[in-house]
Amino acid sequence: MTITNTHPEKCPITRRDFFMVIEHPELGLVPTYGGPFDSYTIPEMGGEPTQPWHERPLHCERYDHDGGYWIEGGEDIPMRIINEDVLDDIQEKAVAHDMAALTETDLPRLRSLVRFILENAGKFSWSLQGFGMLRLHLPGETRLHVWDSRHAFANVSTIHDHLQWGLSSTIVSGRLVNHRFTEGLGDPYMAVTLKPGENCHFKDAPSHTLLRRGVAEIYISGDTYAQEPNEIHESVPDIGTITLMRKYPTPDGDSARVFWPAGEKWGTAEPRPATTEEVTAITSHALQLLITSITPIDPEKDICRVCGCTWHRACAGGCYWVEPSLCSTCAGK
Repeated sequence: MTITNTHPEKCPITRRDFFMVIEHPELGLVPTYGGPFDSYTIPEMGGEPTQPWHERPLHCERYDHDGGYWIEGGEDIPMRIINEDVLDDIQEKAVAHDMAALTETDLPRLRSLVRFILENAGKFSWSLQGFGMLRLHLPGETRLHVWDSRHAFANVSTIHDHLQWGLSSTIVSGRLVNHRFTEGLGDPYMAVTLKPGENCHFKDAPSHTLLRRGVAEIYISGDTYAQEPNEIHESVPDIGTITLMRKYPTPDGDSARVFWPAGEKWGTAEPRPATTEEVTAITSHALQLLITSITPIDPEKDICRVCGCTWHRACAGGCYWVEPSLCSTCAGK
């Protein structure tokens, strides 16, 4: 009995080196790998053909060269073959779980996970909210937001509160301006309580109120801010800004108030599934800005992405870099 010399020089599964050809009582002449004390056949998939690949053990026959015999029953190896779709699903769930568990202080790890998500954005389930906010739901009352006002809904009403939950939000990259409002003073507005999110609808009739806009709060990469459920506010992020929001639900889990200038029409922000084109356009732009923000600054070559100032042509009164491509003057606007 002969065997042609067509065996691979390394086991394609375990990457052990070829050792020798040995006759097996059931398989005939087989190449074995490893040695010199024990060598192994190329693993084969056990289990049933109807089982997913990753549930089926990989089994190989083992030859004991000291004893000169095959070990009865062989052995399973601590490896599995996994379908790429299953692997993608595992990675997505692991990343989502890791992000939800991160603290705001672990910004490098947070950015690394966000970068993975944006580089694989098409594998996740996104919704688009009317503010031009791409949303990804994560475990533990956590959401990833990617902002792009170019995709905002027409006439959307952006001033609101969150009666259903308080929140904290971390700026992963970019810049966000937050305005809080005082009710009962200021300019005339209309107000309504509604059921937010999917199947949005009014819970009462719109009524007149007054709102006074507070001082702008400016947050940049690494900053975290918080909102109480009854605080009225408006978020104005730069295009491409990425935030991670954690919700703290209240007993009133299905209400929010929305405000718009008196004499104008209300515009819904009800979220809907994002299209592939929207996901690609919004995440690709945000990814470029994220990569820029984690690239070390070359102070003499950088240019502010807002005003265009440089190291040698600073803003009037002087400025400094707060992150790549963003000067202190523009970060404070």
